[in-house]
Amino acid sequence: MSCVAEHVAYLKRHGHCVRHKMTAPRLRVLTKVETRRQELGKGSRCRGAHLDAGAHMAEMASVVPERDFPQAPPDDTWIVQALDGAARCETLNLARLQLTGFLAVAKVRGVQVSWSLKSFPSIRARIAAYAAGVASLDLWDSIRCRITVPSLPQALDLCQVLTGWADVVRLRNYYRRPRLGPDDPYRAVHACIRTSRGSFYELQVMTVWRDAVCEIDHPLVHKKSLTFESAEHRSWLGEASWTANILDVELSRG
Repeated sequence: MSCVAEHVAYLKRHGHCVRHKMTAPRLRVLTKVETRRQELGKGSRCRGAHLDAGAHMAEMASVVPERDFPQAPPDDTWIVQALDGAARCETLNLARLQLTGFLAVAKVRGVQVSWSLKSFPSIRARIAAYAAGVASLDLWDSIRCRITVPSLPQALDLCQVLTGWADVVRLRNYYRRPRLGPDDPYRAVHACIRTSRGSFYELQVMTVWRDAVCEIDHPLVHKKSLTFESAEHRSWLGEASWTANILDVELSRG
């Protein structure tokens, strides 16, 4: 497997609906990612370029400090909100109103906003794992919003405005501290925001390059609900994800 079209076809064959996600702008972004990946070369060359890009991202992202809950809400607060369908819809509507106002203040060009609710089966599985003592109770993303912007400087500028505008009670800066270390390609900022009603939602801020790759790697890399077709397939997707970060840095340098 060596191209975007083959990978998308693989997802479709295994029951992953990607048609509504593979918009023309995302496909153009992924085509540019694949072109740059081929220019960089495979294996160690791509990895080395990614490690250099990651170091530059971390330096740029130092302007966005991380935050943690001054006092974490009780676990039952998360569980009740996550399982209450009406409450989730209310929180989602509050998030939409809040972010509409925020983006009017931020005045960043080329912004795209998307919204989603984590499925109840996924939530129940997370709660069951927590009850069994095999996982933490991570339900911050049961109500999810994503802001996508054209460039890394815009993403970081937006996050700086956000932390002074919204009630951000938790913030994870994965540009500065990748979840799994320097080789981990995932780069974004995740903020947990408290609404005027005291409920919470997660806001993800990322560039168009990361967003496009997220839409094709989620079932294999994050949910792990699908296996790779081959070692070559795994390498191709990993290098494509690294290349998204490389492009982010290259374009930020002009």
